[in-house]
Amino acid sequence: MCRTRTKPRTSRTPNPSDSEAAFCRRTYCNQKQNGGILIAKLVVAEKPSVAMSYAKVLGATSRKDGYLEGNGYLVSWCVGHLVELAPPNVYDEKYTKWSIADLPILPQKWQYLVSASTKKQFGILQKLMNRPDVDSVICATDAG
Repeated sequence: MCRTRTKPRTSRTPNPSDSEAAFCRRTYCNQKQNGGILIAKLVVAEKPSVAMSYAKVLGATSRKDGYLEGNGYLVSWCVGHLVELAPPNVYDEKYTKWSIADLPILPQKWQYLVSASTKKQFGILQKLMNRPDVDSVICATDAG
């Protein structure tokens, strides 16, 4: 009688991130409809590399200009500071050349400007936030 030796079964140790991603997809990524429109959540990350990680877990695999989309999520990012405080001369021309006597400059209403270097990404985020299918925005940036 000839016995054939079979390879012992090896069980693969599950990767915790696999199960976490699957749980996330089952729990949070179910697409909902409102009047025939798929409802999407917009996730705004700190920078592109972080957005790519979030998108992978959330199942947003379709690459667009300035964001990723899929599975009921839009995942985008900031690039540095998208918006900055307006310089003093925006409030009053006298602050173009100001002196210590002008300090402190405390405007009634603070004004903000979009940075020239981030204008394109700001516009992308603005369009995404105003899409009719976006029902919530998730801020996934740092506290700063």
